[in-house]
Amino acid sequence: MPPTEMITSGPDTAGSEPDAAGISFGPRIADIATDTIESISREHRLSSQGLDVESPDYPTNQSTGFSHLTTVSGRQLEGVHLNSGQIGNLFRLFFESFHPHFPILSETLSIDEYYHRSSLLFWTIIAIAARASREEAGLCSSLVTALLKLLWSKISTMPHSHLTTQSIILLCIWPFSTPSMITDPTLMLISIAKTGCMHLGLHRPETMQSFNRVRFQVQPEQLEEAVKLWTGCFIAAETVTSSDGQEPLFASTDCTLRLASKEGNYYNLPRRLLYILRIQLYINKVNTTMSSVLNAHGHQPSEEAETMLASLEDDFHMVEQTIERDFSDTNPDSSNPDAPGYNVSMELIWASSARLQLQTYHFLQPIKSITRKQGLLRLYHTAMTVVSQMKAATASVDFRHCAPRYFGQMLKHAALVLMKILHSSYARLVDVDTGRHAFNLAISMHRDMTVETNDFHDRAHTILDHLWSLHRDSRSNLQADPTLKLNTRLSGSLLHDALWMWRDRYSADELETRRLGRPPRALPSIIQHSPSVTTSSREDTRKLIQMESDLGTTGGSAALRSNPDNAAMNDQISMVDAQMGMPISLDSFDMMNTYLAPDMEASGLFYPDWMWDDNFTGAP
Repeated sequence: MPPTEMITSGPDTAGSEPDAAGISFGPRIADIATDTIESISREHRLSSQGLDVESPDYPTNQSTGFSHLTTVSGRQLEGVHLNSGQIGNLFRLFFESFHPHFPILSETLSIDEYYHRSSLLFWTIIAIAARASREEAGLCSSLVTALLKLLWSKISTMPHSHLTTQSIILLCIWPFSTPSMITDPTLMLISIAKTGCMHLGLHRPETMQSFNRVRFQVQPEQLEEAVKLWTGCFIAAETVTSSDGQEPLFASTDCTLRLASKEGNYYNLPRRLLYILRIQLYINKVNTTMSSVLNAHGHQPSEEAETMLASLEDDFHMVEQTIERDFSDTNPDSSNPDAPGYNVSMELIWASSARLQLQTYHFLQPIKSITRKQGLLRLYHTAMTVVSQMKAATASVDFRHCAPRYFGQMLKHAALVLMKILHSSYARLVDVDTGRHAFNLAISMHRDMTVETNDFHDRAHTILDHLWSLHRDSRSNLQADPTLKLNTRLSGSLLHDALWMWRDRYSADELETRRLGRPPRALPSIIQHSPSVTTSSREDTRKLIQMESDLGTTGGSAALRSNPDNAAMNDQISMVDAQMGMPISLDSFDMMNTYLAPDMEASGLFYPDWMWDDNFTGAP
């Protein structure tokens, strides 16, 4: 991977002293924040002197606990054939490096048992493991089409087995790359997984038999497997919805999850899964509470949101104390010989990510709130902590290629926080040099975590690089408080606000689209603001208008033609008719009709997500 370029900022305020007044941390988080600043400052000094600051790869514990994962049979999925040695290596790689992050599968089944019980789960394990295999480079890409075809065929067959549901959940934790955000099926898939779990009765494990056609006695091992899968589905759903700014899919009062999160319960969740469950239950509570408050006030800043946020931060201190107390008794990484040996506990990254999402809500407080500045400065230090922890973890090749995508999303989130604070009036309250170096580290880590061209991490480092340049050029921000124009996506508002800033910038100049490497189609700004979007096919347009009429959604050109008050617009329609064909839609607020037009994508005229899409080849 290419080295990270140092990104220049505005006026250097590194000499100013950080203002820590009113900022309070839990004891462990305070130590981490202090160590973070010192560590990143040291790395910045070393790198400026041309010294190597990279840590060596931390070796993973090559477990012998999965020696039973062998097979004598080769397998084939459509045109992809694997011999027994390849299959054995990939299965061991999955259970040694991926499975410890999210232990929802049985470790005792053999490879052949996995295949005969569920070919979908078998090939899902193969495809996920192939991403981190140097020997099988390109195998994952070769499997994608066939595996997705198999996945949707299984989804269409009811009822779903718990093995099919496991496959779906794993593909939500380690999803395949998609050409754009709008084509990412992860939210749809996790919704299907939740429904499948409920159909099987996994959400009520003690009474699963009441959801079955045949009465049976629930055995202890069946009970544990059911709760483990329901917990895994919940965790996956929270990572998907919270990082994207969607409302939670699960109720925060789920009795099974609440019981499973308590110490000493009889569900016997794996230790790591238990810690993650507790953290994600808290995030679920945060997003549910803040969603209710924000919806009640039309997503406008309110004093009620300010009060609830303070209460939720107090609650998080209790969650942290519980985790720290348990860590003093037993460390999951050290107690599990099969877990990869990283330089930082994964549970601490999960906890810091939760704090990051919680404190991001301070952006949605009233601008004149006396607690807003203190909250955003705490958020800044939490972002520094996340970058530091991720830096320690990515020293391991295993983590770079095997960690759940959620960690990469939180790394990008932390980088956006740093960017916002460093390009605002709050920059005088923090060490700008250290913050800028932390931002560079985030970009560098995304490059290191890239597995294939145009995957999530590849796009992330390009986006962050471009966004920094945009903020650097807007020097007026240095005199203003950090704010968001978009505030309707919960804690994900920060991400989507940044993406829309980027989109607006590059849709304004066709030359920039060429420099991004994508042939310019109809720019989003044209579609958003122009009264008409045209196509050369008059027949296709008439079909669309007829479809609108049948659906009762006619709001485009036909509606404008029938309105006598739009004489000037009708003249424009006639002129466009004569030159290029009938306009598709003349209602700038009715873009979904245009978006749903079946032939618009093929025409090359409408591509709403081209901005954070594929083929980034240049930088402004």
